[in-house]
Amino acid sequence: GEGASVDRFREAPRFAENVAVHRRPDNPAATALFAVDGDRDVVVFRAREGASPRYADRFSWWTSLGAPPEGGELTRIAACSADQDSHPQIFVIGDEVRLHTRGVGPDDNWGVWAGVDLPAGTGRVVDIDATTDDAGRCQIVIATTQAGLQTRNKMANGGWSAWTQVASGSYTEVTALRYDGIISIAMIDPTGAASRTWYDDDIWFTPVALGAPSAVTAWRDVDMTWDEAGRGFMLATPEGGGNVLWFTPMYGDTPWTWRFFDTGLWAPGFSPQDAPELLTITASRWMEDPPGTTSPVIFGTGPAGNVYFIEYARGPGVVGWVLDWKSFYHERIVY
Repeated sequence: GEGASVDRFREAPRFAENVAVHRRPDNPAATALFAVDGDRDVVVFRAREGASPRYADRFSWWTSLGAPPEGGELTRIAACSADQDSHPQIFVIGDEVRLHTRGVGPDDNWGVWAGVDLPAGTGRVVDIDATTDDAGRCQIVIATTQAGLQTRNKMANGGWSAWTQVASGSYTEVTALRYDGIISIAMIDPTGAASRTWYDDDIWFTPVALGAPSAVTAWRDVDMTWDEAGRGFMLATPEGGGNVLWFTPMYGDTPWTWRFFDTGLWAPGFSPQDAPELLTITASRWMEDPPGTTSPVIFGTGPAGNVYFIEYARGPGVVGWVLDWKSFYHERIVY
């Protein structure tokens, strides 16, 4: 049949490999989530509905953006602004040897898939993230097995700069955020150790180890975002999972100090259960609520290909972090 349940699951990812968060093609105030469906090797997305959406508004059904013409196994995805109007542009890794992109034009419509050239001697491309450069234009960062971390940014003429090496070595995960006038990058190497670097005064600084709490033997994934006050912080999920989601603020008197959220798994009518094991972690990076406020949303993917989220909620009777992971197939959450 063609009922609501069919629409709900028609393009839903059968196995979500990775997700990226940006904005709705026709509304920069609305969250859009892009996911790699590892079963079908296509990209799908859904977005907050309404002209002035807030954290409690529902999401649309999933819509397919198809696959790049070359096909292959799609793994990691990132998103940034294609232009000054914040139209989304996505980047997805194919077969760990290719990089593909698709963006929205001034008419709010999606363009075609295109290839992105890679640095010489890349080896495998295993992760990607996107942020903005000092001019506010899109900047992407890739983690490779032979060429270290590499970055390039969009130029004023719409083209792309040459690739620049951020750090040598081999890395499995990378995240980037422009915060407080500085571009910060955090990365994880094949041993599970995390470190960070930053770009200031036209140079990339030597990476600094981030260490780990005694309870963490290795890191699995990392992401950077802003908190409810617009301050930068970094999230990380460890090998072995557990109910703890680790984070470190990028501000204050003790930046880069590990702290944690104690989380659970939400289900209607039941007490919170143990949190799902998280393989990847991704967070939103802009405002959906009235000017001057930020309502962060943090997404994770699990070993069964499910997408979960927690959020900073504002509404009747609730202001603050709601730390029980919820399946992203729920369209409305009742607190």
